[in-house]
Amino acid sequence: MVNHETGFTKLLNQVLAAAKSAGIDQRELALRAGIRPETLSRLKHKGRGDFDTLNRMARVVGLRLTLVADNDLTARIERGDML
Repeated sequence: MVNHETGFTKLLNQVLAAAKSAGIDQRELALRAGIRPETLSRLKHKGRGDFDTLNRMARVVGLRLTLVADNDLTARIERGDML
């Protein structure tokens, strides 16, 4: 079985999991992020959307979207690549 989950979908699923852990249902998450619940449903169905909207939802659950370098020092330390 091939996984066709997009990067957007992976991030959205992480936000949804964090909301669930915090006891926030999807309707409440959408409303707190300033979007309609139908918009969240559409994002889930399409697997793509606006990253500003995704970031607003992430902020509701104490997360934020960020980019890190592939050669991030922390990742190098965790791999033991400090030579």
